[in-house]
Amino acid sequence: MIGNCERGRDVERGAVDNAFGIGSFPLWLAMGIFGCGYLVVTVYANNDVTGVWQWIGIIAGLVFFAAGGFLILDVPGDPLPVAATVVISVLAVAGVTASLFSLPFPLTHVMQTGPPIGASVIVLAFVAVRGRPSAAWTASIVISVIATVWGHVATQGAMWGLAVTLPGYAIMIMGSLFSLMLRPMARGVICTA
Repeated sequence: MIGNCERGRDVERGAVDNAFGIGSFPLWLAMGIFGCGYLVVTVYANNDVTGVWQWIGIIAGLVFFAAGGFLILDVPGDPLPVAATVVISVLAVAGVTASLFSLPFPLTHVMQTGPPIGASVIVLAFVAVRGRPSAAWTASIVISVIATVWGHVATQGAMWGLAVTLPGYAIMIMGSLFSLMLRPMARGVICTA
């Protein structure tokens, strides 16, 4: 390694961010496509929802996730700065909370919980990949607790509420492994190149 390995764009984004393509056009495009999919599934699954306040909550959840996704891709620094980490984690928790508690009790479609739970997992997995796995896991556990309470209140059952969050933990494990194993490798490859 010759001197400081971070030059040019690397100074702004960070060597690991560049290696994972954080902030790249393909990743922006993928997140945009996911956002469109989120919107389509949400509208389809909630077509029976007629309450104005319910739709305000559902849309607020989408806005919270969009803001979190934007910050994940736009905020420079490696690891993700602490302030941005806190804001993104809070946005993910708020997105799930606003979305779940805006759904009808009982649910009218099996896919109503899919978009908010899926979006929270994606956002928090990126928090882990960006070097903050502890924050990502903390927010994920808070989301599971909120979903458990929501399941009880929504008459679906507390365990059912918890169960909708459990598949996301496989993705969280993968994001954490990227953070703990591949980030140092990526930094080494960038610095020796």
